[in-house]
Amino acid sequence: MIAFAVEVGRDSEKRYIGKNIIVMEDMDLFVKHGILPQEEVLQYFKDKPPGYAEKVLQNTNVLFLTLEDVARAEGKIQEKEGKKEEWGKKVEIVKDITGKSTSKGELEDFVKCFNDRYKSLKKILKRRGELVGSTNIGDIPDRNGREIKTIGIVQDIKQLSNGGKSVEIEDETASISFKCSEKRLADHILLDSVIGVVGTKARNGILYANDVLFPDVIVDRNPVRSDERVLVVFTSDMHIGSKTFLRDKWRNFIEWLNNEAEEARYLVLAGDNVDGVGIYPNQEKDLEITNVYEQYEAFARELDDLRKDLTIIVAPGNHDAVRPAEPQPALSKEIENMFPSNVISVGNPCFFKICRVPILMYHGRSMDDLIHTNLNFNHSKPVEMMIEMLKVRHLSPTYGGKTPIAPENKDYMVIDEVPDIFVTGHVHSFGVGRYRNTLLINGSTWQSQTSYQKMLGFEPNPANIAIVDLRNGNIATKSF
Repeated sequence: MIAFAVEVGRDSEKRYIGKNIIVMEDMDLFVKHGILPQEEVLQYFKDKPPGYAEKVLQNTNVLFLTLEDVARAEGKIQEKEGKKEEWGKKVEIVKDITGKSTSKGELEDFVKCFNDRYKSLKKILKRRGELVGSTNIGDIPDRNGREIKTIGIVQDIKQLSNGGKSVEIEDETASISFKCSEKRLADHILLDSVIGVVGTKARNGILYANDVLFPDVIVDRNPVRSDERVLVVFTSDMHIGSKTFLRDKWRNFIEWLNNEAEEARYLVLAGDNVDGVGIYPNQEKDLEITNVYEQYEAFARELDDLRKDLTIIVAPGNHDAVRPAEPQPALSKEIENMFPSNVISVGNPCFFKICRVPILMYHGRSMDDLIHTNLNFNHSKPVEMMIEMLKVRHLSPTYGGKTPIAPENKDYMVIDEVPDIFVTGHVHSFGVGRYRNTLLINGSTWQSQTSYQKMLGFEPNPANIAIVDLRNGNIATKSF
């Protein structure tokens, strides 16, 4: 570091170098960087906004700073900011409730939402060869022994003693019940899901299902790839404001992103950015920051510490300060204005594209409901639950469980377009997998076990990330 010869005048707070008066509020900035500036440089910075000199010094590596050096540094800054703008423009929001909510919570809204769900998923099912020639339930003939093909939304399920199920489905014309004796099919039939049935009507008038078909994802689907090498980092559930927020591990992650992962262009955060307030009983005992807006201020400071050529995509979760009912809109403008300009705030769920690659991000609260089905799911198996969502092509298939649903005119929870990357969070586990050429990621957490989680017997798997190369679909994982 250079030692500056600085003389302070008796009648002024101005500082001197040699015989020339230097009108500079903070010479310590140059001392910190070990740089000796020309007088013309100091005069140049005098008219610049606060923080501008710091930005220039971070982009130069000289001992004596001239105006020519400043110009070179400014060129580097413009190049970086241009790249930041360039990468940000490669994000396309395809499906997001933000700014489009029409729900008033009235009965008519529920009817429209479920009608949209049925029609959207029926359209997908009718593409299946097994359901060619399917008829409306009201048009099913009374004759026995004839093969029947139909599509309906599941209204009721009764367990049978043989392990199968008696299922009632309906469409806009009528309802019908059928029996499914095959457990491998019966266990995947969920309330409010839309399914296809191929069966035979017996002499006793009962419809027996020979096959139950789900919207699902086609087997030989070809994923989209970007034209260039683009790395995207996925994680979730920071829970900033909690006493159990893993600050040291998170700071190690930031240090890695800033200094070792320069090829990473995007960071995707899948919800529960802060711990919130009043989310579960006695939460205040677990909070380090008890005001939710102060939690977001702390979160914003963490984002601001990340390099500015990194585009950050932020979605809310059930701990965030938005309506609890899904689909959730993006964080409010009041909160969003706290964030640096390289942050893109989206809703939950959100279907978007980066460099043309389709990505579905859903925080994942409906996993709490899937755990209570016959499929033996648990919090440590998020990928299996994600596969189930893809099979039924819906993010929250069963209404009335732990996941509150806002009845919109359009069902935003339908997976009408298959993503190449599907990312969730919520369960504080980490998992990656693939299903029919869709890459599955559950984004871990940055919170250690809370007293509430301990009471539930839940052990999180924190401080993990997934890194995906959009050019080839390869995935790597890293633990902090």
